[in-house]
Amino acid sequence: MTFKTSYSFRQAVGLPKDIVPVVKAAGYSIAPIADISSTFGLFEWKDECAKAEVKPVYGVSLFVSDNIHAKKPKTDLWTFYAIDEIKAINELVRLATSQFRYTPLLTYEQALSARGVVKITGYRTQVEFMRPVDDLFIGIGPGTPLGLLKHFPETEYNYIQFQSNTYPKKEDEFWAETAGGRNFSNQTYPQFIMNDEEWEASIWSLKLKEDQIANAKENWQSVLNRCNAELKKADLLRPPSDKTLREMCEEGAIKLGINLDDPVYRERIETELKVISDKNFDDYFFIVADLMQWAQKNQMVGPGRGSSAGSLVCYLLGITQVDPIPYGLLFFRFLDPGRSDWPDIDGDFSDRDAAIDYLVTKYGIAKVAKLGTTGNWQTQNASNEVSKSLGVNKFEIQAVIDSLPKYAANDARNETALGKAFEVMDNGKKFIEKYPYFKVVTKMTGTPSNAGVHASGVLLLNEEIDNYVGVDMRPGSNGRPTNAAMLNMHQAEQYGMIKLDVLGLKTLTILNSALEIAGLPRDHLTKIRLDDQKVFDVLNSGKFLGIFQFDGDALRRLTRTLHVDTFDDLAILSALSRPGAAVGAESWVNRKKGEEEVVYPHEVLEPYLKETFGTLVFQEQVMRIANEVCGMDWGVVSKLRKAIGKSMGEEGMKPFSEPFIGGLVAKGVDPNVAKRFWGDIIAFGSYSFNKSHTVAYGLVSYWTCYMKAYYPVEFAAATLTLEGDHEKMLELLRELDKEGVKYTPIDPQYSVDRWRVVNGRLIGPLTLIEGIGPKFVQQILSSRARDEELSDRAKKLLTNPKTKIDELFPIKAAIERLDLESLNILTEVKTVEQIIPDGMWQDDVVLIGVVRSCTIKSENEEKRIQDRISRGQTGFINGQDKYVDIRVATDDGEIFCKIGKKEYLELAKEVVGKVEDDKTLICVKGTVTPEIKMLLVKRVKVLGNM
Repeated sequence: MTFKTSYSFRQAVGLPKDIVPVVKAAGYSIAPIADISSTFGLFEWKDECAKAEVKPVYGVSLFVSDNIHAKKPKTDLWTFYAIDEIKAINELVRLATSQFRYTPLLTYEQALSARGVVKITGYRTQVEFMRPVDDLFIGIGPGTPLGLLKHFPETEYNYIQFQSNTYPKKEDEFWAETAGGRNFSNQTYPQFIMNDEEWEASIWSLKLKEDQIANAKENWQSVLNRCNAELKKADLLRPPSDKTLREMCEEGAIKLGINLDDPVYRERIETELKVISDKNFDDYFFIVADLMQWAQKNQMVGPGRGSSAGSLVCYLLGITQVDPIPYGLLFFRFLDPGRSDWPDIDGDFSDRDAAIDYLVTKYGIAKVAKLGTTGNWQTQNASNEVSKSLGVNKFEIQAVIDSLPKYAANDARNETALGKAFEVMDNGKKFIEKYPYFKVVTKMTGTPSNAGVHASGVLLLNEEIDNYVGVDMRPGSNGRPTNAAMLNMHQAEQYGMIKLDVLGLKTLTILNSALEIAGLPRDHLTKIRLDDQKVFDVLNSGKFLGIFQFDGDALRRLTRTLHVDTFDDLAILSALSRPGAAVGAESWVNRKKGEEEVVYPHEVLEPYLKETFGTLVFQEQVMRIANEVCGMDWGVVSKLRKAIGKSMGEEGMKPFSEPFIGGLVAKGVDPNVAKRFWGDIIAFGSYSFNKSHTVAYGLVSYWTCYMKAYYPVEFAAATLTLEGDHEKMLELLRELDKEGVKYTPIDPQYSVDRWRVVNGRLIGPLTLIEGIGPKFVQQILSSRARDEELSDRAKKLLTNPKTKIDELFPIKAAIERLDLESLNILTEVKTVEQIIPDGMWQDDVVLIGVVRSCTIKSENEEKRIQDRISRGQTGFINGQDKYVDIRVATDDGEIFCKIGKKEYLELAKEVVGKVEDDKTLICVKGTVTPEIKMLLVKRVKVLGNM
């Protein structure tokens, strides 16, 4: 017997908590797990077995093939159990995933030669590749073909009781069928967990003798008794260091010009070092500091991310580039005394892969892995899958889903909300009465559906990772091995594995390249002044393109309302551009501009709110008030901060209201004023921001503004090289054109594989030429370098080369080539930028542009139903529900043009099937709505291709 869980990812269903009780109820005191190509479930399996008081046995199921390189390999699914060490199956997982072809694979020879494991064959064994070896058993189960056993005489091979479940109980078959989709093994033999009697009944067709059956059962029991491998807790990585953390900080202070004899800095460094030492986190800081110090010598590194910028130790070690003292950043926002798990130090790199490769080189590939993740079925995608399986119109279930209570993203109630709706809500009860089988969605929701790789997490161990956890080595999208450990973040911490957060940031790659083009040293930006008005004026003049964080409409709109003249403005702007911060943002802007009086709830709060003109912006402000004014200790303050960050509302914040309000009152604040201020903090939770993060990321924004102010052409070349969207390229080139910076799309002599600057002019790369790929570009560059004659094809492509950015205003040029009078277009034609919602309906607006997309859609699509419900309107629309979504672009922007359901029958035929994306010019006439850029089409005409 072997048992599979949902961690087989759509090839079996049931969490360990579902499976283990069924195993025990079937009469088994030992529970072996062997998911398909996955060991993600082992850690949960161990916990559930402990609760049920059954012995866990750890294994994995892997496909075995005679030819792992074949186009469609023939496979048999074998089961492997670790005998003494978990490493034995983890090594097999590493090997099989590194030989991925449609699925992880082992050769027969690799499977037969595997050591430290029990090997059990499946139902499709290719006999010609088999031979008797130690610890090999022929699985006897309900799917074993009758003819197969004649090739494996008992004189040479051992039989073993075997059955591989796909679902826990008989009634769960539809669950497995639905979750599995095309992966479901649709066999007639039983695939649920059977007891001994059921197993014997399932193999009657094999016509085995009683002693053969008894022997198979005895072998199974013997194998499980022998398998005593355990999941081990890792020893913490101990990196070599000839200096203490204190000594490293003191050296860093000298380099940075920090006087640690200053009472403020001395008190801060002593506090931080004590907390770090008390928690035995020194080694963690050694490791991160070593990585960051290497990276700063070899690539562009971010100044910090998240709360780590609040640590003076991090700054002195070079982990961050922000001195927390001048900005009032809090160490306890980063690492409070009550925290037991590892701190989060997120590092941004211009070349993430190189940073990980350094860790591999320093500590060894066997000790480094990325952190794996699992994705779970959510209510929406599980419902879609069940709808497809049952043939149910998804709009029917959508009406039930739309009426569910809305919880936070990580709230566990999300997983049970639909099930409760089927029991207590009228529309839910009616739906489930009509489609009773749909209840399977409640079993699917919250169970694993796929595996992935954590965006940043990297594990470091003192020994080989295979000693503790399986690692997936199948190739990722970039062709490199995934190298993802099969456990989640919490399990990694529980089992003693250090996790680093290593992230790639495109902006750093751009800055790294821009500095190289400008001939500046990599550390140039770390030495510039942070009070340069020329830098701030990049934002004041509206030159947002390429500026980090300022690529969103909300932040751009907010920035246009005032004059930026300090670095603090950058930090506050990025905080106030968050959703929900509109009221606070308006007040801060008006107070900064002097249009609103700066007031404070009470004079005792002024020192904490002065930097933001009396408004609440940062979480650190509340934390300092709670601690320094209200007398709350840092452990409680940390919990308060988490409650604020999770926007838990009045009920969730209730435990902190009494000490906070009471603390204010004790300092002389009127009780009514204190209560009002507490109410402001509750509302503040929806948009509150971590100041440590916004200061650090504000620094990156400042760097990009600096490069744009002083090295605009070099910065543009670096930005354009990483920009794959031709429209965005033109947008940036048009901005530069206003400043007098010109460009040449292709220069047969100077164009290379990236944008470059030649005599102050931008020169586009060869890759812009239609028909040229990276390999051909390298051939051209190689011929140039060797002063060889170019191939005929290269000469042809470089003679009058054509690109998508040949014209700076291509759509305007195409429109000018039209004879609008002959087309009977006599009304003033506008561009997208000229169609600005002004709070009024604008009728008879005429727009000519290129069609980016033209799609028939339904008013009953999920998002539109939800939007209508949120506005208090009817969700599902009966009758004609089609409309046409046309995205139309001019050189200055894009707009959504809608042929509504009322106009659909008349106008849809004029455009649908008659336009080509990014080619066809179209003229639309209609009404522009008051608040958003949308044109409701009343007339439409196709004008032909550009």
